[in-house]
Amino acid sequence: MTLVDPKTANNVGIAISRFKKSEAEIASAITDGSETAFTSDQLSSLLAILPSAEDVETVKGYDGDVAMLGKTEQFFLAIAGVPRFQIRTRCMLIRATFPEKEAELKEKLKAVSAAADEVRTSMCLKVVLEYTLALGNYLNGTSNKGAAWGFKLETLNKLQGTKSTDNKTTLLHYLARLYEKEAAKASDPESFSLSATMPNLEMAARTVWKDDGAELAQLTAALKQVETQVKVDKVAAFTSSMGRFQTAAKEKEIALTEMKTKTDANLKELKKWFGEPEKTEPEEVFSTLHNFVLMFEKARKYNKEMDALEKKQKMRDAAKAAGGVAAFAGAADGGGGRLKVNRPGPAQMGVNSELAAALGKRNKNLVDGAVDGMANGTLLNARRQASFSRRGADKKAAANAAGGGTSKI
Repeated sequence: MTLVDPKTANNVGIAISRFKKSEAEIASAITDGSETAFTSDQLSSLLAILPSAEDVETVKGYDGDVAMLGKTEQFFLAIAGVPRFQIRTRCMLIRATFPEKEAELKEKLKAVSAAADEVRTSMCLKVVLEYTLALGNYLNGTSNKGAAWGFKLETLNKLQGTKSTDNKTTLLHYLARLYEKEAAKASDPESFSLSATMPNLEMAARTVWKDDGAELAQLTAALKQVETQVKVDKVAAFTSSMGRFQTAAKEKEIALTEMKTKTDANLKELKKWFGEPEKTEPEEVFSTLHNFVLMFEKARKYNKEMDALEKKQKMRDAAKAAGGVAAFAGAADGGGGRLKVNRPGPAQMGVNSELAAALGKRNKNLVDGAVDGMANGTLLNARRQASFSRRGADKKAAANAAGGGTSKI
C-alpha cells in the first residue's frame, strides 16, 4: 500500500537501498547520533529524503498493517519516531564535515596572513619598488609627474607595455637587468628572487577574503546549532558523543576567529603600506603582485637566455675569424710570405696518406652512391659478384696449396 506520490516513493526507495541498513537501523543510528553509521555523503543523501511534516502526518494517520506499507512509507514511519530528526541529522553532518572545513579554512587564513608579512618584509620587492620609482622619476623628469614620492601598485603591471625605440625590449626587461646587479651582490644570488621571498603570494591571490569570512560565520552558526541541540536533547548517547565533538570543535572555531581578526588587522596595515584605499579587497593587492612576479621572473629568464645566445654567437664569430686568419696564414706561407702555420710531422703525414689511399678505394660502397645503387640494384649486384670472385679465388688457392702447385692471383 502506498501513501505518498509514486515519484517520491521511487526516489526515496532507491536512496534507502544504498545505505545497506534496515529502516529501524537507520532510525536508531539517528537517534543515538552514531559517529560511524554514515559517511558525510550518506548523511547529505539522508537529509534530502527525510520526510516532511505532511509526510509524517500521513504515515502516522495510517492504522492498518504496517507490513502492508511500501518501503518508503515504512522508512517514513520509522523516522517519524525519532525526536527532532531533521536537526539531529544536520548535527551529525556538521560533525562529519567539520574536520575538512576547519583544515581548509585554517590553511587559507594562514596563507593570507603569511603573504601579508612576506610582502612587507621582502627585501627583493623593496629593491624592485625602489628602482621602479627611480625609473619613473627619471622618465618623467621634465614633466609635472617627475619627483614623485610613490606610485600606484597597478603601475607595476604597466612596465611591460613600455617598449624601447627598437621594440626589442621593454622597461620591465631593463628593470630586470638592474635587479640582477643587486642580486649579484647578495650572499646567495639564486635565492634573491621575488617568488622565493613570497612563497604564499600565489595562494593568497586565489583566496577571496569575503568568502573566507562567510565560511567562518557559517561554521560558527553550525556549531551553535549543535550546542543548542546538545542542551535540549534527552537521549544520553546523542548528548554524550555530540557533546564531546561540540567542545573540541568550539576551541578550534575560537582559534580560527582569533586568526581571522589578527589577519584583518594585518591586511589593513598592508593596504595602508601600499597607499591603497581601505575598501580595496586583499585579493586585489595579492593578485596584482602575483601577476607582476610572474612577468618579472619571465623577464629575468628571457634576459639570461638572450645573454647566453649572444655569448654563443660571439664564440662562433671568434672561431670563424680565427679560421679565416689561419687560412690566410697558410696561403701567405705557401706564396713565400712570412706568415706560417703548424704543419703535421712525418709520422702524421704517413698515417694521413694511408688513410687517404684507403678512402680512395671506397668507390661505390654501401655509403658512396647508395641512393643510385638502391634505385636500380647495380650496387647490390656488383657487391655480390665481388664476393663470389673472392670465394672462388680462395678455393683455387687452397687446392693448389694442397697439390703442391703454385697459384697466381
